[in-house]
Amino acid sequence: MFFLLGNFNRRGAAIFLTFASFCFYAYWKIEFLPLLASSIIGNYLASLLISRWRGQTHGIVALGGAITLNLIALGFFKYYNFFVTSIDGLSKLFPTMNIELPIGISFFTFTQIAFLIDTWRKISEERNVIHYALFVTYFPHLIAGPVLHHKQMMPQFANESTYRFNIESFSIGIFYFVVGLFKKIVIADSFAPFASALFDHVSGGANPPILAAWIGALSYTFQIYFDFSGYSDMAVGISKMFGITLPFNFNSPYKSTNIITFWRRWHMSLSQFLRDYLYFPLGGNRNGKSRRYMNLMVTMLLGGLWHGANWTFVIWGGLHGLYLVINHAWRHLFSQDAPATAAGKAFGWVCTFLAVVVGWVFFRAQDWTQAVAILSAMTGISGVVLPTSMGATLGAAGQWLSTHGVAFTDAAFQVAGQEIRSPSRFARLAFAALVLIAMPNSQQIATFLGQAVKADTAGLSPRFARIFERRKMMATGIALSGIVLGIAFFVCLTLLRRKAEFLYFQF
Repeated sequence: MFFLLGNFNRRGAAIFLTFASFCFYAYWKIEFLPLLASSIIGNYLASLLISRWRGQTHGIVALGGAITLNLIALGFFKYYNFFVTSIDGLSKLFPTMNIELPIGISFFTFTQIAFLIDTWRKISEERNVIHYALFVTYFPHLIAGPVLHHKQMMPQFANESTYRFNIESFSIGIFYFVVGLFKKIVIADSFAPFASALFDHVSGGANPPILAAWIGALSYTFQIYFDFSGYSDMAVGISKMFGITLPFNFNSPYKSTNIITFWRRWHMSLSQFLRDYLYFPLGGNRNGKSRRYMNLMVTMLLGGLWHGANWTFVIWGGLHGLYLVINHAWRHLFSQDAPATAAGKAFGWVCTFLAVVVGWVFFRAQDWTQAVAILSAMTGISGVVLPTSMGATLGAAGQWLSTHGVAFTDAAFQVAGQEIRSPSRFARLAFAALVLIAMPNSQQIATFLGQAVKADTAGLSPRFARIFERRKMMATGIALSGIVLGIAFFVCLTLLRRKAEFLYFQF
């Protein structure tokens, strides 16, 4: 319908896509549609006032007032009960309420705050209410990101070619969509049962064995990446089918050899938002190292709170703030221009990955007690339990270990009825690690396939026979990738009815 209408009336196509996006949001719960609509109308009118009074006191008041109203709405739905229960005595004045979190409220709120600030800075401006509504509600990014800037998306809708069907863009979109769907349904959801079982097991007061704690923590580490990366790839893919390019949210973050690089590769649209609209306004690194480190901590603490109304998210943000401070201090003490050795890179990767895993334990835990229990089990503080067969294999060494706090038993290797030592569990972990660490990501694969397509369609002369052979191989690779993509999509279809968690929809 979008392309059909686009052939005759681009405005009509934009109106249709906006209407479809509202329907998409209403499909979840139509009761929250007025909230989304009023947010859009209010922020659009505020942007007109800010644009009109730019550089004047009235403009500052309009900007501050609009941002405040956005944060009040977000704070009420997302943080009201959290603050009431967290501040001693406040619950006596303000009772807790049964508030349901509107889906995607953090994303469409932050997107509009960024637009208002960009309007004040003369970076963006929008006087067409339909285009503004489309910018906010565009359904591929509405409920799970990425956090968009007006300048990234709307100039593309001003381009006439966007409203013409493009087979290359559509094909690339199918690739990203199927890859994202496969990440979510086949990989992420396969890790969800054990990760959830472990955290639920601990919340019941049980102390898991060290092996179970590590498998559960790693399962969640891989689950959240493939879950959110899958959403992001699907968003990019669906949008690409419309001829619109969205920014990528991930760039192989688990390959990072330091935490600074990790945050340049993980949830990149949120990282850029926090940098541009929080860290820099706080002063960034302009006022000395102590102030810089304080700004990093404040930014990451608020970034953690953005993810959810729970102290575990704040702890997660604080941990990553501390990681960043240590990383920047290390770079200051030891020249970052010095070439890193292979051993240094490997050590940096191990430290970074372990730090991220520890952070994810807090991110997933329901409270501090649950997180500490799992981390204690991972470090062996709460005791080390190993299989009986291992004790027999170790012989005298096993006897020595048993006298020094190591227990050998098979009874503890069941968590919520699931066998910890299942070969398939280890195989999934190994496969996920191989994909994330050794294989190219979806952007790199798509770039290669795009180059191969162009090479295959280029005119060749007999003089370049060897190149021709190489390009024939590339064409064969493209055909095989199409078959693999078709099989992957079929596998996804067979698993669509399976119950699944959607981790980032709580944000």
